[in-house]
Amino acid sequence: MIKLKEFRSKQHLTPLEMAEQLSISLSQYYKLEEGYKKPSYELMERFAKSFPKANMRLVFFDTE
Repeated sequence: MIKLKEFRSKQHLTPLEMAEQLSISLSQYYKLEEGYKKPSYELMERFAKSFPKANMRLVFFDTE
């Protein structure tokens, strides 16, 4: 997900730091970031807790 990568970059986080924030492996994070895997409900809950001000719709879903 290109938007996830953009979000991570704006937060000044490495892929490893982002994976740790979400409590997932680095390989799982890369699959999310590249769009090979969709986020689970549990992952989206962890994302919301880690980044409460983020708009998850813009990060995870195609809004165009």
